[in-house]
Amino acid sequence: MAAIAGSSVGAVTTFATTWLVQSNQLHSQQLGAERAKREMLYTDFIAEAAKRFTDSMSHQSETPEMLVVLAAFIGQMRLFCSPEVVTAAEQVGHAIVDSYIAPNRSLKELRDAFMDNARLDPLGQFAAVCRKDLAST
Repeated sequence: MAAIAGSSVGAVTTFATTWLVQSNQLHSQQLGAERAKREMLYTDFIAEAAKRFTDSMSHQSETPEMLVVLAAFIGQMRLFCSPEVVTAAEQVGHAIVDSYIAPNRSLKELRDAFMDNARLDPLGQFAAVCRKDLAST
């Protein structure tokens, strides 16, 4: 009887251990996939925002078509990103719209802006918020 009980306890322990290990592995894989999805979204947003911001420095626009992709990225962020990330993305969008509305810049003005990195890089705060968000996962 003791042998049967010992064998049963061993089987249950083995099953429980295997289940816990697999459950933890699945959870880790899901977290990794979620992180990779957010990293890709952040990277794509930064690339598109950089293109739009660069374009806005030398072009004025009266139509919103060039902002559709950015708006779509921000909409995706609203689905599964923190409110801080969404707010930072919206601030980037506002900076780009403001830049499109502003007069075109000369090459000298662009050089001066390049020397003052804060004016030239509206994505700095967004990147910092994204790093913090990714580090928390």
